[in-house]
Amino acid sequence: MNMLLAMKYDVSVSAGELADIAGVGRSTAREHLLKLIGGGLVTERRVGRWRYYSLADSAIAEILEGFEGLAAKIAENQPGSAKSDSGMLHARCCGDHLAGEVGARIAERFIVAGLVSHCVDGIELTDEGTAVLARLDIRPHELACRPRRFLYLCPDWTKDSFHLGGGVGAALLNSFVARNWMRVHRKSRRVEVTSLGYASLRKEFGLEMRAPG
Repeated sequence: MNMLLAMKYDVSVSAGELADIAGVGRSTAREHLLKLIGGGLVTERRVGRWRYYSLADSAIAEILEGFEGLAAKIAENQPGSAKSDSGMLHARCCGDHLAGEVGARIAERFIVAGLVSHCVDGIELTDEGTAVLARLDIRPHELACRPRRFLYLCPDWTKDSFHLGGGVGAALLNSFVARNWMRVHRKSRRVEVTSLGYASLRKEFGLEMRAPG
């Protein structure tokens, strides 16, 4: 399911990325992908020695949206852990990019500060946004050369809002982790924001946030 959701949010995803998203080894991921291809859910495209995967039909994306909507509705009616897991609501991984309240606030800041602008295809990076990414050692021109989707607003069920997806979203999370602003708990997909991270988010993006109580 994690693999399929990743392909729903990104037009084309590499085998290595899908393995990381699913939290399994490359050979295990390949076995699952072969079954998904055999079942007509996924298509494979080769670019040189690399393999990229996409959903075989838009109807599959609609089915996945139905599952996500049902899961969110069930979670709202659950008195137990689904609603009380404040850590997951605060920050978590959506595929390989940052979601939850923290992810939604960062996306909101990118829009308000003019780091991205709306365009026909969704959103695009501005010169100011490119400069911010450069300070985080992210090179957008390199991301734009890759087959996967560059940047888009990914729906976030926690806030009924959006967070940043695509290559830019993944690069941001990787940069935050490399700087010890955040730590990713791979098994649970929960993201822990460090003290340095909260201070840095305040300095870089003007975000006043703190860990959930």
